[in-house]
Order: sequence, then C-alpha cells, then structure tokens
Amino acid sequence: TMLPSQPEIIELDNGLEAEVSIQEDAPESTMTRATTLSDGHYTIYALDSDNKRITGTNKELKGTFTNGEFKPDAGSRMKLEFGTYTFVCINDAMQDNGSYLSYYIDSNPLIGITKATISSDPTHITFLMKHQSTRVRYCIYSYVPIPEGIGGEYKILNTAVYSSLNYDGTPNPAWGASAVQFSLDFPASNVLPAGKQLYSSTTKYLHLLRMMVFLSLKPECFMANRLWAKLSEELLLYSRKMVLLPYL
Repeated sequence: TMLPSQPEIIELDNGLEAEVSIQEDAPESTMTRATTLSDGHYTIYALDSDNKRITGTNKELKGTFTNGEFKPDAGSRMKLEFGTYTFVCINDAMQDNGSYLSYYIDSNPLIGITKATISSDPTHITFLMKHQSTRVRYCIYSYVPIPEGIGGEYKILNTAVYSSLNYDGTPNPAWGASAVQFSLDFPASNVLPAGKQLYSSTTKYLHLLRMMVFLSLKPECFMANRLWAKLSEELLLYSRKMVLLPYL
C-alpha cells in the first residue's frame, strides 16, 4: 500500500518521451468475501495457553488444498485433548526452523491464526490467511503494439532477503539482507482492447518483504516496427523510495 506518485516525463533517445509513475493496484474483487485457501501445501499446528507450540505425535496436520478441497498427507493427523487452543496455519513459503518461522523474498508466505475451543471430534476451524509479503509489478502503455522480447531488470539495493516470525505470529529478530535483482518479462500486446487507445503489457508480480526499498526499472530497449529507442541513462537510474506493506 502506498500513495501514488506524480507522473514524471523521461526523455528518451530519438525524440521520444516516457511517462513514469508508481500507482496502487485496484482492489481485487475477492477481498470483500470469504474464499477458499489457494491451492498449495499447508501445515496446521496448535499453541497452548502459554503460546507454546504443542509438539509430539499427532500434534500437527499437513496436507494439500486443491480447488478448495483439503487432502491430508499420508499418516498426518492432529489429535488434541478437549480445550481452547490457538491454531496456526502456514503455507510452504513459511519455513519451520525448529524454533521460529522464516520466509524469503520472491515467495508468497501466508499465515493464519485463530483461537478455537475443541469440544467434539472432529472440529471445524476457520483461518483468515494473511500475506507477509508485498507485491509489485510493472506495466507498459504504448500507442503502438508491444512486440515480444521486451524485458528488463528489477533491482533492490541492500534490502532484506529473508525475515521471520515466532510460532505465534509475532515478529522474530532473525533476518538477512543483500542486494538482489530479478528479470522482468513483458508479454507481447498487439490487440487493442475495445474502447481503449493504448496497448498494455504487465509483468508477473514480484513478492517482496516489508521495508523501505529502492525500485529501479532498467529495460534494455523498446522495439515496435520502425520505432526503436534505447532508454537513456536518466531512466536507467530512475528510482523511487516507497514503503511496502502486505497486500490483502
């Protein structure tokens, strides 16, 4: 989540200009209603009244969600005495290090925490899963068709590459930092949408950790029919400072 930036006009070679800005994504339609968990592998464990993880035989449940259906791993089950517990659900992007959870850049870690009372067997438990990363993507708008082969680099300078949580979801001090970069691929766009005057091409989401970062878009070039413009050093060095928060 962030405030949109004011558009900046960047001078390109060959007499061309590009308007560059940072904007917040439109809310997804699923944000206002309950949905099933995303497909993937999950782990569920329980905390006692002292917020300590309960360990031992049949004290955690692992399984895979596919199209809203949960299938436990072979031999995996959770059996607890009747009582009130805090239950935690994590996906595989959350790694269990034996005493805390860790997650890494360019992953999509999810965690859900709920308190429930067990008074029958089986018991239905509902989790509200929360993202621990933020996501960023780039979009190109053009008056001419966007061909294949448009790419670039996404650079983050000296930023956190992993972070961590305690088993109860509170922050853990373990983390690490370095400089990283990712490749960007813009799909071809040669069909103008009805009622639109611009072609558009959007990259896949990059999942980043929560922090203050520098963003730098460094495409190599744009080519479209007879149009060719190598981006100037001014745009290669273009960067923004922004606060990243988890998306809903």
